[in-house]
Amino acid sequence: PPGSGEPSRRRRRRSGGGVRPDGLEADDTEEEEEPVYVGLSPVQTEACKTIQANVRELKDRKGRRIAELFERLPTRKQMPEYYKVIAHPIDFESIAKCLNRPGGYTSVWNFLLAVELMLSNAQVYNEEHSALWEDAAFLRKSITAELDRVFPGHPYPEAFSVYEPDKCEEPEWKPTPKVAAAAAPKSHKKSHKKMTMEQRAVAAAISGEKAGPSGGSGEVKKSHKKM
Repeated sequence: PPGSGEPSRRRRRRSGGGVRPDGLEADDTEEEEEPVYVGLSPVQTEACKTIQANVRELKDRKGRRIAELFERLPTRKQMPEYYKVIAHPIDFESIAKCLNRPGGYTSVWNFLLAVELMLSNAQVYNEEHSALWEDAAFLRKSITAELDRVFPGHPYPEAFSVYEPDKCEEPEWKPTPKVAAAAAPKSHKKSHKKMTMEQRAVAAAISGEKAGPSGGSGEVKKSHKKM
């Protein structure tokens, strides 16, 4: 069903050849089923969970978990003023629950919109450059870094864009190829290897560049206060 996260089935033609029972050569008509996911696939879901889990565990130099105050919002009874200002409250716990629910998020982009909504809410409610405002900015940078590691080239919503419907539409994008840097040869006086022309051509093909001659973490320290 749409948005359920459960796979539908699409038939894929597979060339086979071979010999039919009557001794004649068979056509390549054998088909097999492959899963087609409407919404997040299991792999995408786990990747989003990894992004969130890694960011939730980040700590500053004093050992404080930066995402601590983003885990669960105060209740309406505890902080009624917040709910008068913020129309769509959301926190890490509710995002995690949605990820665990089949069909919770229909795409990686929708997951990122939820994360950005949480961070934008924090910066709208708190004074600019206050402790929580800065925490939200730091978490945004950390999430985009994790996103680029897991889904290279995937766009991330701009800050505060989640309040404008036209900016919430998923943009078209293409994955950015990541080429692992060739390990530099160990420094030895007697032996020194260079990449062959064939190796350069392969690396260039992956990165989209022409083959040619070979050429040659931040810490957070700031004051914080609770809501």
